[in-house]
Amino acid sequence: MDREWPPRPRRVLALAGVACTLASLWFPYATLALGGRSVAVAATADPRSPVFVLPILVVVGAALSAVDPTRGEQLIGGLFGFLLLAAVVGPLFVLELTGWPGPGLWLLFVGWLLVDAADDLDPALTNERADRRVVYAALTALFVAGSVFLATHRAAAVDGASLAVTALWLASGVLGTAAWGVALWWERTADRTSAR
Repeated sequence: MDREWPPRPRRVLALAGVACTLASLWFPYATLALGGRSVAVAATADPRSPVFVLPILVVVGAALSAVDPTRGEQLIGGLFGFLLLAAVVGPLFVLELTGWPGPGLWLLFVGWLLVDAADDLDPALTNERADRRVVYAALTALFVAGSVFLATHRAAAVDGASLAVTALWLASGVLGTAAWGVALWWERTADRTSAR
């Protein structure tokens, strides 16, 4: 099925998301200890390591986003969620976090958010239950809360972190999760018309 480029605002957002997603490859997302060997989860990862597939998924997600924001944001969002999960709860499982997610994870987050916004700007996407401004507000809240969450993650994770920093980290995480839920609900309950 032939697909036309989205209207100008969606195209600009999608391409900006693609640029941020690709730029994230220049920074390590985290330094993880796999089997006693530290591996930087980035474009420079060892091809023999299983984490080398992550940069490939970043490139594929960016390519999909340039063609179809819906499919692209699904892949990038899933990848970002996995990396964030590894950074937050990794020490409890196989992955041991030994470094900081860094600017790469934030850039990937921004890229995913822009592509997701481009997807929600689809003129064929309508929701009778809530005005489109609801999802814009949710995406804005997600960006702010997510940025605060990433910025305070390391400070809140170390021993002796102040109560204020820990509270800010937890509050931003809860707010970001709630905002993401609202945006997801709006998109999942919306209808797609044949209008383009």
